[in-house]
Amino acid sequence: MKLVCAAEGAKYRLSEYATISYPLGVACPDVDQFYFQQEADILPESAHIAATIKQYGIPYIHSLASYSALLPRMHQQVDNLGGMPERYAAALYLSGDRQGAFAFLDAQITKFLTRNDNDFVAELRRLKSYSV
Repeated sequence: MKLVCAAEGAKYRLSEYATISYPLGVACPDVDQFYFQQEADILPESAHIAATIKQYGIPYIHSLASYSALLPRMHQQVDNLGGMPERYAAALYLSGDRQGAFAFLDAQITKFLTRNDNDFVAELRRLKSYSV
């Protein structure tokens, strides 16, 4: 999204967009690495990158275009820095799993209470109150 904002002349605001980052080399490990060793390499390597994204990257993103595919990946990241449990709870709710969303929020509230993170607990409780 940083590139999109830059291209449009807009300011990128962290956490405004939900994004997924996935290394292209992981998506297609059998594709040769991209090399830009001299200026003459730019156009052919750029075309190679574009073709690789079209062949591997776009199908991968389409594979995440449902809550059933996206939720497990989001859940894996909840405990990591930037996992944003509130987004996972919202995705559960929007997928139709209201009980799962509330149970997850309750567990997160308990977890953050033990860490004395009262500001985040208040945010999670506020999210839960909107959903009832």
